[in-house]
Amino acid sequence: MCDTFVVPPKSSKDHCWIFGKNSDREPNEAQSVVDIPAQEHAVGSVLNCTYRSVPQARFTNRVILSKPFWMWGAEMGVNEQGVAIGNEAVFTKIPLNKESTGLTGMDMLRIALERSNSAENALDCILEHLHNFGQDACGGYQNRNFFYHNSFLIADAEKAFVLETAGKLWAIEYVKGARSISNGLSIGNNYNELAPDAIDFAKKKKWIKPHEEFNWSKAFSSSFMSWASSCKVRQIQSTSQAQQAHFDLHHGINLLSSHHDDEGFQAHKATTKDICMHATGVLCPNQTVGSMLAFLKPRTNSSVWVTNTSNPCLSVFKPLYFYDKSELPLQPTQSADNSIWWQAEKLHRLLLSGKIEEPHFQHILQDISKTRDTIHHQAIGHDILVKQGLMSPVSATRFAFQSYQNHLKDWLQWANQSPQKRLVYPPLYSFFWKKQSKSAGL
Repeated sequence: MCDTFVVPPKSSKDHCWIFGKNSDREPNEAQSVVDIPAQEHAVGSVLNCTYRSVPQARFTNRVILSKPFWMWGAEMGVNEQGVAIGNEAVFTKIPLNKESTGLTGMDMLRIALERSNSAENALDCILEHLHNFGQDACGGYQNRNFFYHNSFLIADAEKAFVLETAGKLWAIEYVKGARSISNGLSIGNNYNELAPDAIDFAKKKKWIKPHEEFNWSKAFSSSFMSWASSCKVRQIQSTSQAQQAHFDLHHGINLLSSHHDDEGFQAHKATTKDICMHATGVLCPNQTVGSMLAFLKPRTNSSVWVTNTSNPCLSVFKPLYFYDKSELPLQPTQSADNSIWWQAEKLHRLLLSGKIEEPHFQHILQDISKTRDTIHHQAIGHDILVKQGLMSPVSATRFAFQSYQNHLKDWLQWANQSPQKRLVYPPLYSFFWKKQSKSAGL
């Protein structure tokens, strides 16, 4: 489960397209943030993606990606040309063979970022690879039966598009205002472009009536999976927040950190209705494992803000830039290590376990909230200095990461030393997280 949004320049405080996404995946599927340089490749070389290979391009762009640690493709990213893409799992009536002979949506996303200099180029690149290789590819980590189709929100400094797919069929919407996508088809009869054979295909399958106006999402959506993912609830919530006037970094952070019931939110009662998702078990098996915001400018002037940790409601967004090579912390692996992702995960699981007694629990949460606001305020100030040429991008990035990591150590020590309850949250919730943590070596 995931949520992606864009805000147009007319609604943005910075007068640019703003892109944001939460990546919701399995709790132990650590997410890496990587900065891959522009490269030149040999003529005729081959690119090995997650499950299959494709012809490599002669030249590829520098990209900043947030990606599952084990996968070639990426959940979200931005390239040096100012193009950003986020993808979503969508569930349609068209079956997949489940043989992993195709490209994952994340593979197509990364290929498009590496090869495109505009949102329009990226759109064409994804369609080309969808047509040539298909998307029969497992998207799960430990869940090897998780196959799905994909939708994409693609933006640059000038334009944005929504691309939704069902097999090799597709629909495109030209984005004019604030727009979000979630885990269901959302383009109805308002498509701007459509696969030439989409309507005939739906008619042959009797998914639309003979004289009925064609509606893409109605014809191709799998109603049960779309309902189970609560995608419509999250999309309404994200679209509403993205429509706020003078949208800025604070608005983006609040959107990606939001819960369906913020006032009375309790992690053990979380559902798939939350944009900042917290896993609870069978009915909500995923959590937000990484988040990204991007302010899209021409050429290398975009700024990218990442958590590099799970649970954005407890995390800090740190800035990355294309002016210089980013200094990024240790990348996570499959089990608990010294990476920032796994160190933060130790804290988050302690806090969400329900074991820490009051008032210690509330005191830690209050300190995290206060410190989080302080680091964000400092990072925004540094961002202004970077754009004025008065501070190096590397220094701004280093300061944000180091400040967060210093506090993370203190919070972990505080949480570990706090008195713990004997009776905690419902048994199934506790069992789910105990199993996850044991598997990860926590």
